[in-house]
Amino acid sequence: MCHPNNEITTFSIKKIIRHEHFDINTYYADIMLLHLSMKIRFNYSVRPICLPNLGISGVSEIYSNRKGVVAGWGSTNAFSLLYSCIPNKLALPIFAQKDCNATASTLFCAGFVGGGRDTCKGDSGSPFQIRNLYKRYELIGIVSSGIGCALPGNPGQYTDVSLFVPWIIKHLSKYSYCW
Repeated sequence: MCHPNNEITTFSIKKIIRHEHFDINTYYADIMLLHLSMKIRFNYSVRPICLPNLGISGVSEIYSNRKGVVAGWGSTNAFSLLYSCIPNKLALPIFAQKDCNATASTLFCAGFVGGGRDTCKGDSGSPFQIRNLYKRYELIGIVSSGIGCALPGNPGQYTDVSLFVPWIIKHLSKYSYCW
C-alpha cells in the first residue's frame, strides 16, 4: 500500500500510436507513443526528457561501458507481486553489442554480468536515460524484455530509442522536443 503523502497524477490518454513493425515474438520495434488528452504542467516532479541526437547509430556503439539510469515502478524481485508506489532507480552498465544476446536488432542490453540488480516485472515501458554532454537527461532506451530478473548472464533488454528518432519526430511534428 502506498503512503498517503505520495503525490499521484493521473493522465488521460487520447491516442496510442504503436510502431507498425512491432513483433511480439522478438520485441522488434517495441515502442509506442501516448498522446495525452491534456497538457502537462512541468514542475519539480514532472520534467521533459531529450531525445537522442539524430544520426546516432545505436546506443551500444556510442555508450558501451557507460552507465545509464533506469527508473521504474516494478517489483524488486522475480517472486514479488508487489509494485512500488514511487519509482525506483538503478544505474546499469550498457553492454557492447557483441556481448548482448538481444532478441531483436532494435534492442540493446544493460545490466551486470553477474546479475544481482536489474529491472523486473512491472518495469516495461520505463525510461533508460543517460546524461548527455550538456548535462541534460536523454532518453536512450525503454525497458523491453529480459529473462527473469537480475539473473547472471541475462541482462535486461531495452528498446534503442536512437533508432526510432525519425519515427518519433514524424508523429510529434507539431510538438516541441529538445536535444
